[in-house]
Amino acid sequence: MNGYLFRVIISGACNPADTSAVVTLTVHDRPEILVQPSATVICEDGITLIGIDAGVTTNATFQWQVDDLLGGGFTYISGAPYTGFNTDTLIINPAISSMHGYSYQVILNGACPPSLTSNSVDLTVNEKPEVIVHPVDSTVCEGAQSAFTVA
Repeated sequence: MNGYLFRVIISGACNPADTSAVVTLTVHDRPEILVQPSATVICEDGITLIGIDAGVTTNATFQWQVDDLLGGGFTYISGAPYTGFNTDTLIINPAISSMHGYSYQVILNGACPPSLTSNSVDLTVNEKPEVIVHPVDSTVCEGAQSAFTVA
């Protein structure tokens, strides 16, 4: 009924009837999460997005949170490596290996209460292969064995 117009006509024993001014009904949609965020698997130093679909929530605002496994529970996100932390889609760029296991959720507010908190989802960060200790040259006599190692 959002946008409906209303007025009243009052009549009585005496004429003429009187008509009120026209008024508009504004109906705000409550916060709703139609699509919850999904867990994400990303390679180290990659870019990933975590998002929700807030439907037609009136005056929707978003506050993304992270649980960084340090024992403080969920805290509000602001700053690098995050962008979009006040939108329906959180962007992580880059996802570093120490973020493996972090959990994310968003608090959705609208013109009408109550606010909603999405499901929390985990980030899996797979590390890229890397050589930490390179092999070294080897000189041996013919017929002898040689071994090369890396870490």
